[in-house]
Formats: sequence, C-alpha cells, structure tokens
Amino acid sequence: MQRYCKNVTRQTLFSDSLIFYNDKDFCGTIFGYRSHCLQSYPSTGDRTAPSPAVAAVEPTISYPIARNIILLIGDGMGLTQISAGLYSNDDYLNLERFPVVGLHKSHSSNNLVTDSAAGATAFSCGVKTYNGAIAVDPDTMVLRTILEEAEQRGKATGMVTSSTIVHATPASFIAHVKQRSMYEDIALDFLDTEIDFFVGGGKKIL
Repeated sequence: MQRYCKNVTRQTLFSDSLIFYNDKDFCGTIFGYRSHCLQSYPSTGDRTAPSPAVAAVEPTISYPIARNIILLIGDGMGLTQISAGLYSNDDYLNLERFPVVGLHKSHSSNNLVTDSAAGATAFSCGVKTYNGAIAVDPDTMVLRTILEEAEQRGKATGMVTSSTIVHATPASFIAHVKQRSMYEDIALDFLDTEIDFFVGGGKKIL
C-alpha cells in the first residue's frame, strides 16, 4: 500500500523494509516493497503512483560524509518499547527529531522469531542468518562486519556494552563462530581484531 501527499518530494523504498522519510513537508506514510532502489516523486499532490519514467529518475539530494558513526543497539527494543517510552514521556521522544526513521523485518533466515546472534549479525553484516550464528552466513561462511570494514579504512573503532563482551550482540561485530555459546572461541577472535577499545559489563568474562 502506498499513499502520496502534496509536497512529498522524495521517498526511499527498500525491499523487505518499511521506510518512513520525514521532512518538514511530509504528510503521509509510505509502505514499500521494491527491489533495492531509490525513487523520486514530484510534488504534484497526485495520490496516484508516478509513471515509470519519473520513478527511474536518480535522486539529486546529496548529504555530507559523516566523520563519526555511533551505533546504539537497545537489545530487544521494538515498536512496543518505543511506544511505552513515548507514552511515559508526555508523548515525546528525541527519536522524533531524526530526519530518517526506518523499520526492518527482524526474522532470521531459519525462524520467524530471531535471537540476539542472528539479529546482531543482520545489523553488523547486513545479512540474515540462522539463530545462534555469530557473523557467519547460513552456510557458516565468514561475513565482514561494519566494525572490520571501519578498521580496514583506518578508522578508530570501539565498543561498549552493558552485557558481557562475549555476548551474542557485541560478539557479532567482532567474532565469527557457528554458535553463540562458543564463548572461548569468541574471546579468541577478539585477539584477531584491530579494535582500539572495548569494554563489557558483569562480574564474569566467560
């Protein structure tokens, strides 16, 4: 289902995703399931879909390159938790200040209900995998993480977590193992990374 509104000049649609592009003129919500592409829509006020010729136009909006990236993960956080925070904070959250807000389907490759390992691998590598997998694909092949890519580009990297450092969520950014319960192997993988700083919580390391 798609709805087009007056003064909506650009929306971003990804396959298997729901993207909400919010700007000062935005007045609607778009639900899209298209192959990975960007589409531009004219500000005509027409609520019908654009012609293929218009949809094929490349977007001209450019954004400055970010100097620093901070990825915050609220483990288990979803729309229910966000809504609860919204209602308990006088119907306002700083999340609403973000110019772009996106949603994704959280299922793993082998289960409708994901776990921390598969969910974090999707975040760190952009690939869906089976529950329990740490930065490996469904065939247990090693995947490159965003943290490893940053290291290869000479960027300073770090990770801070309130869980143990070998927990599935932080591990999926550094380690590559078949199962999240392989804590010793996960810890050894930390020795093979160039990460500049990492710290975990809890009294026990393993």
